[in-house]
Amino acid sequence: MGQPQNFAVDYDSENDSLFLYNPKSKSKGAIEFGDIILDFNNKKELVAIEILNASRWLADTLDEDESQAKATLEQLKKTGRISSSRVGSWLKIRFILFWNEKEITDVLSVPAVHTTSPALVHR
Repeated sequence: MGQPQNFAVDYDSENDSLFLYNPKSKSKGAIEFGDIILDFNNKKELVAIEILNASRWLADTLDEDESQAKATLEQLKKTGRISSSRVGSWLKIRFILFWNEKEITDVLSVPAVHTTSPALVHR
């Protein structure tokens, strides 16, 4: 995988949405995979990840119940790390979140972006 980059971390408990983003980059387009939304810049580099229903995702990742997961999300540190690399026609994304003295790590594999949407060409 590529070198990990620092990303800002924001959790919205009201909407149960976890947002990891590079504050120095701008999104030029997004792709939605169920509860995961990936944002890319004009060079097709990953600049943000949004996880909807984040407490359900974290409960599955940590094998705990959703109320415990929500409490964990509310206590996450405001920075995390993301690295990504292309493996064939897939984009592998590894992200690390920090909570107390622990790390929460997960890896996502999604189809890689090869072309820009025609809707984005006129921006």
